[in-house]
Amino acid sequence: VTAAGEGHFDAILMDHMMPVMDGVEATRLIRKLEATGSLKRNVIIGLSGNVGTEFAAEIYAVGMDGFMSKPFLPKELRALLSSVFKGEFKSRNPAMRNAEDKKQI
Repeated sequence: VTAAGEGHFDAILMDHMMPVMDGVEATRLIRKLEATGSLKRNVIIGLSGNVGTEFAAEIYAVGMDGFMSKPFLPKELRALLSSVFKGEFKSRNPAMRNAEDKKQI
């Protein structure tokens, strides 16, 4: 969260289960910082070994753009990052997709 507050990243890979603060809370804090207008919006991809419908609903509710299940193959990560770097990444978050379609972000 501190690093995100100090600058912009092409993509943040956010682990769901971390020892001090979980990925949901960290994303919530990053989105709060972005909402102040002092920070450009970052693409945040959730990572978890548990990617059921509850997980998807939770990560989308806090503003993550998508998720990858662990373990993942290096080629899957490369494809995701390639789309981010090329500016072709489209959020898998239904709320964000609607905003993208309307050019609100």
